Amino acid sequence: MSKITPEMIEINYEEACNAYRSNGQYSVKEAISATVKKSGMSAGSASDGVRNLFQMLAGESYHRTFSKEATRIFFGNILRDFGPKGLSNAIKATELHLDYYDGLKTGGKSPGRRAIVIEFKTFISDELKILDIDFEEQVERAADDAEDVRLLRLSQASGLAEKEMRLTTYIKRNPDVVAQVLATANGICGYCRKEAPFKRKKNGEPYLEVHHKIPLAEGGLDNLENAIALCPNCHREAHFGLDWKKFRK
Repeated sequence: MSKITPEMIEINYEEACNAYRSNGQYSVKEAISATVKKSGMSAGSASDGVRNLFQMLAGESYHRTFSKEATRIFFGNILRDFGPKGLSNAIKATELHLDYYDGLKTGGKSPGRRAIVIEFKTFISDELKILDIDFEEQVERAADDAEDVRLLRLSQASGLAEKEMRLTTYIKRNPDVVAQVLATANGICGYCRKEAPFKRKKNGEPYLEVHHKIPLAEGGLDNLENAIALCPNCHREAHFGLDWKKFRK
């Protein structure tokens, strides 16, 4: 069987969306057939993708297998097309799927896809208002401290991300890392090297977002070496772009 490429997954997603949005005018069978014709993907794999999208958007467990790459691409596209609520449903459906899969006698644990779930939860947490609602204030307090005080705390920090149990496991970030990375960036995106696109309404500071090159959910350290300040466009690409791996260098 030939390897399923990101381009094939993108075609599968688009055809699944066409079926989902058509209110029955464009059938699942037609979406599967179009995926096979356009991408060369097998009918079985195409069917998995189309049917999984329907379950994801409903927040219901799906029982068809899905690769890490397909999960990442579908999550990113769902956020783009259906917003944080759509992604929240997709994450819920995937967690239910992983619980089901891990419970099978012939199945196994799925740390790769679990890590992607945590990564995307962390990314959308501010938009969904479900995680670290006071983290922005912690960053502001860290930014108000003298740089030598902040750097002293950083030198004493282990870099290991703390985990808290709420309804599920989330990542608790170090506000000193965010404050120092933003201070060092001085309003310039660390990837495209362009100025921040706008100023924060709260304090007039350039708006950049701090990204961990190796996600904390995958064991990346919460320290200065593993963090970079990105403009919103680059940050979205780092998580959801077809060429996301380039941001891990």
